[in-house]
Amino acid sequence: MNTASNASMQMLLSVMDQAYRWLCQQRRDYSPSADVWDLRFHWHAEHIRLEADLLTGRYRFGPLSVITKADGEVLHLWGARDALVLKSLTLVVAPLLRISPRCVHVKGHGGLKATVREVQQHLPDYGHVLRTDVKSFYESIDQSILLAQLADQIDDPLLLDLLGPRPSSARWSVAACIGTSAPGSRAVAH
Repeated sequence: MNTASNASMQMLLSVMDQAYRWLCQQRRDYSPSADVWDLRFHWHAEHIRLEADLLTGRYRFGPLSVITKADGEVLHLWGARDALVLKSLTLVVAPLLRISPRCVHVKGHGGLKATVREVQQHLPDYGHVLRTDVKSFYESIDQSILLAQLADQIDDPLLLDLLGPRPSSARWSVAACIGTSAPGSRAVAH
């Protein structure tokens, strides 16, 4: 392991307890049969096992669970271990990324209220406003392009390996927001 990778991996391991507390809070109302309770019960042993798997490059994400709620809403849910590793990755990788100020969903970028104010400010200049919503937006992201964009900003093979297989084609420049995750992908979410 090179020095940069070692430092990044140590950062990843150092935020694992913070990610664990986040996971426990997020899933505190989950069903008694949910895997988060097993992870919590065996946390000491799981923590050691997770660290070993991450340090040796053996960690692999499991499949997403697809859950259909009573109202028909479909949820894609990571297992507890995977959610913990993804949150740890997010805590380490997010500060490394150049995020466009136009990504108003990112904390500190204005949010919905700023967006509405901006639209209202420009209404006199335009006759029409078009609101769009791309169906299956995250599912439609080309993962090889996303990973190439991440590789432009993250110079650490161990972190990139956790994010997904490295693209073998030409490198791409970052042109949009990065840091969201598609259900079924291995990219980082925030």
